[in-house]
Amino acid sequence: MTENMQKKYSSKVNNFFTSTRKYIYKIKEKNFKTGDFFFLVLPWLLLASLLIVFPLILLFFYSFFDVTSSSFISLTMNNYGDFFSTFNMMQVLFTSLLVGIFTTMASLIFGYPIAYYLSNLKNKHKKSTFLILITMPIWINMLIRVLATQVIVQWIAPQIIGTYFGVILGMTYTFIPFMILPIYNSLNKRDRDLEKASKDLGASSMYTFWKITLPNSLNAIYSGSIMVLLPSMTSITVTRYMSGGSINNIGNILENLFVNSTSYTYGAAVAIITLIFMSVIIIVLRLMTKQKRAKKKEGSNE
Repeated sequence: MTENMQKKYSSKVNNFFTSTRKYIYKIKEKNFKTGDFFFLVLPWLLLASLLIVFPLILLFFYSFFDVTSSSFISLTMNNYGDFFSTFNMMQVLFTSLLVGIFTTMASLIFGYPIAYYLSNLKNKHKKSTFLILITMPIWINMLIRVLATQVIVQWIAPQIIGTYFGVILGMTYTFIPFMILPIYNSLNKRDRDLEKASKDLGASSMYTFWKITLPNSLNAIYSGSIMVLLPSMTSITVTRYMSGGSINNIGNILENLFVNSTSYTYGAAVAIITLIFMSVIIIVLRLMTKQKRAKKKEGSNE
């Protein structure tokens, strides 16, 4: 009797998973423009609206408030005016941008060769091992990683702590996996027949790389650059511990305005300006990537 019940139970479980797989495959075959699978996206949309969109809307409106000592709230543009009239705030914003740019460049210079090497590895065991080693730091708490980096740098070259070079070094170590992984995925899926055809026609390996491999990985470079640039501009932990508290970025300023002071409305204005600033950077990088890909297509058509 028990065996029969087990068989019935196992058959029901198998039927359930079989029907579920068929339903998932059926959904995949359908066009994403139809509303048949909208209920699958709905929970994420609700969560994103609750935790991202709604707070940003509140932050935007709050940036126009002026709370006086008498608890009277009035609308004003003074918060934005104070930001653009304060040289130190503008300096911190552009310094944060420069740190982010140098971090992105360093991550690309060191990360692209690593991703290229991994994509050309034929031994799957070695490839998996290297990928685990690259992604392993992401599994560790960021504060622990930064403190470990600080200890190592203080032991090897203590004069680096408290400098912009030390901050960029810490940023690069922290965020370089986010540059390597998208580039690796792109290079690993590239059409290698194009490279073989280029070499068969007499092109050198370097020429093939610059004309075929690199242009085809521009989208991955764009994705990696965004994932490195934005957090490196606002990272509080890395800046605080790698600079010894002597350097501030826009993330530290926002923390001070919201946590260590009562300038909430001014902090909201600074946050909105930073958000707009980052959005412009994303758009500019995207346009540059599209322009380079368009030039590449024109060159190939000629």
